[in-house]
Amino acid sequence: MKFSLTDSIRYVKGVGPAKEVLFNNLDIYTVNDLVYYFPRDYEDRSKKKQIFELLDGERIAFDGTVSGEVSTNYARRNMPITKATVIDSSGAVSLTWFNATYVKRALKPGATYTFFGQIKRTANRIEVTNPIFEECGSDKNTGKILAIYPSTAKLTQNSIRTVVKNVFDDLGNKFDEFLPESIRLNNNLVDINNALYYIHFPDCAESYEKARRRLVFDELLLLQ
Repeated sequence: MKFSLTDSIRYVKGVGPAKEVLFNNLDIYTVNDLVYYFPRDYEDRSKKKQIFELLDGERIAFDGTVSGEVSTNYARRNMPITKATVIDSSGAVSLTWFNATYVKRALKPGATYTFFGQIKRTANRIEVTNPIFEECGSDKNTGKILAIYPSTAKLTQNSIRTVVKNVFDDLGNKFDEFLPESIRLNNNLVDINNALYYIHFPDCAESYEKARRRLVFDELLLLQ
């Protein structure tokens, strides 16, 4: 183990001096503070649909193959607007990104990617603005349930998730259990290691609910 729960957040991989200040602004000073900095919400990116199934207004993932060239044009104030069309066997989606010139370099015509975003659907057209995308099977930002943390403009969700993941990768199952086994069994509670991991990285609704139930129990116990 490279660090302990009482160590400064600066020792976690991916933090450094600048990000340490940003974490401090969220009252996160130690590794323990970060572990107990629970998400405020979750976004389920684990479910996919075919293009013809996409519904207006929903946020959902879908696979699509880039059809034709990816174009970038400039609007007023020199803002780049990048457009692409992706298809599957059931239909097509028009994609637009604002101020994201990297997209033209990243998307390769004929290649297939997983996209995630909010669907805008009219009678004959499906559009998504600023979708997240990655290579199929990557499952870094899609294909899973992602935690959404209280944050600031300068500290992105990806930054927080990455640092939290680095802590768990390093610490493993090394959080000390303080509830007697008899209490856990009588109350159908998971152990603290599972609870802390799955509150940050739930793989399904059930694992999240079990984690939440254990941590709520702990909070009520401490209040008593």
